[in-house]
Amino acid sequence: LIFMFATFAVGFLYPDFFQDEFLEIVEPYGLVGFFFLSIFLELVPQFATPIILFFIGGVLEIGILGVYLSVACGSIIGSLGGFWIGDKYGEEVTKDFVGDRNFTKVGRWLNGFGKYVVFLAAMSPIPYIPMVIGALGMNIKRFIVWGIFPRILFYGLYVWIIYGWLV
Repeated sequence: LIFMFATFAVGFLYPDFFQDEFLEIVEPYGLVGFFFLSIFLELVPQFATPIILFFIGGVLEIGILGVYLSVACGSIIGSLGGFWIGDKYGEEVTKDFVGDRNFTKVGRWLNGFGKYVVFLAAMSPIPYIPMVIGALGMNIKRFIVWGIFPRILFYGLYVWIIYGWLV
């Protein structure tokens, strides 16, 4: 929880910090860097989402299709990995990553609205947390249908908007 707050504070006070860090990883490695960063951003609960990678791809003028495919494939692997960790190791490990309060909050929303919460979180630019969804016992098939598919489709929309705005 302290790390997440510190990350948010640094990102808020020094917005270029994360962009510079991501640029250092992405620039030398190209699309492979996008792929692995996307895995990391979906796997480990945090405030940043893979959508930032589309901005970086636009700034670096990297081909739209390559960035989309790299980020989408990485996102699928990271989401499934996070879901698996939550499903396999349960609440205790997941709470270590997201904190008791956030875990409880997501649990209330998921129990109250189910798949629709996963769908809305997947569509939004805010991080959706596959690890919590797995720990709360959602079926993997429902997670893929209501979480991963919408996330990938909306990445296409974000790419269209971001690249249309930057280029």
